[in-house]
Amino acid sequence: MGRTFCEKHRLSSIELTCQHVAEEIKNKRYGRFHDAAILLVCEDCLHKYHLEPLEDNSLALSDPLSDDERLDEIFHELEIFEHMEGRATLCSECIAVAKVEQARRNGEIDPFPTYERTLNSNHGNEIESFQTQLSANFKFAKSVRPFAKKNPFALFIKPGAYTYPLTVMIYYVTSESQQEQIIQFIIEYFRWKDLNQVKVQFYEAEVWKLKSNPETGISSAERGMEKLLREVCLNCLKERE
Repeated sequence: MGRTFCEKHRLSSIELTCQHVAEEIKNKRYGRFHDAAILLVCEDCLHKYHLEPLEDNSLALSDPLSDDERLDEIFHELEIFEHMEGRATLCSECIAVAKVEQARRNGEIDPFPTYERTLNSNHGNEIESFQTQLSANFKFAKSVRPFAKKNPFALFIKPGAYTYPLTVMIYYVTSESQQEQIIQFIIEYFRWKDLNQVKVQFYEAEVWKLKSNPETGISSAERGMEKLLREVCLNCLKERE
């Protein structure tokens, strides 16, 4: 699914919903909604648009869809969405906030770990300062990332969000003692900070896949399967799978 720009959560993945779900989410309420594959709808819209067969639980695991069938289903859902009255495109993080707020009002435990104390896309200067401090105190290997312009090192920092923490990805540091030194530095760096939820990952090596479009001549790169050596969550739990 695509991405959207949310005033609160900045760049986020999107959820396609009916207008009734959107109104509830706006007020941080989460009712009896239905996941009809790529659509999130209320009870009334589930029946009005005949989406019952698309509910997750209705798809038998013993009869998985082929790629072509799945594509046909997605196109069908998008066609329904285009004709849905008052349809909405919502930030997935806003939906997550509504789920948690509803659970707390109901006196229930949070449905998944939350990261309300992590640096996110709104804290670009703080994240850049943190990365500068890391680079100044440790010698990281040069990155082999194609088309890299800004960051020359195999040190990548992904801003956090409500559903996942700030993530520090480090490559080629395979020694446990060196890893521990970096972890202790990060612990001390965030010790007295309010936004201190961080996940640190050490990978054996970078793996990049090159992609090119022969029609446009534009090339790009995406990460391939990489071997995770160690993962440490600081001041937080591991996020949901």
